[in-house]
Amino acid sequence: MYEAVPCKRVLVYVDDSPDDQFFFEYVARKTETLLLIQPFFSVGPALDYLQQQLPFDDDGTDSRPCFLLCDYDLGPGKGHEAVAAIRSLGPCGALPIIMFSGSDGDDSVARSYQAGADYFLCKPRNAARLEIVVQTLNACAMASPSNFGALTSLAEYQPRPAKSGAASSRAAPGRSPEQATSAKLQSRSMEIVRLQNNLTARSRKLASAVRKMQSRLLPGD
Repeated sequence: MYEAVPCKRVLVYVDDSPDDQFFFEYVARKTETLLLIQPFFSVGPALDYLQQQLPFDDDGTDSRPCFLLCDYDLGPGKGHEAVAAIRSLGPCGALPIIMFSGSDGDDSVARSYQAGADYFLCKPRNAARLEIVVQTLNACAMASPSNFGALTSLAEYQPRPAKSGAASSRAAPGRSPEQATSAKLQSRSMEIVRLQNNLTARSRKLASAVRKMQSRLLPGD
């Protein structure tokens, strides 16, 4: 009996920093995620890519992007302008958009949400946190259907700024009780995915060690 192989999820990543793109893709490979990254250094080519996507490839696999990750400081221009341009595409631009930026000021966060971003994440400050963010994105994308509510539990998450004069609340701004519950469930799913990834990596290391031992103990032909 064969196990079903999960399909990869297409991530469109727009960032003008080659270093940031490199480290993100490196961590995605290192943690054995199922994210198929389509990188772009500016929003123009990303828009062209989104408009040209068909629902399925020739082999019958779904090739539609699952979500889009966009830096805020793209230069020239800002991430909120890129978000607005993507949303203007209609159905092609209706995918979840996550801002991913080193800018965490209230102005940049507010403009991103106003332009149509669904979530805002600050770029992690170290490799360990980047691994957690990448694994969380992978778990959210692999959910059926995809659900990115667990991002709100990350330390890097920046909520939608509260309107002036709004009453303070213990709940994060912009999160309903249903969203909070969904975030908790997604967080638990993410932990399960992490454990599965760790077990898979350890199993592979053990199998490799056994093969090496067998090659040493067994006489050659």
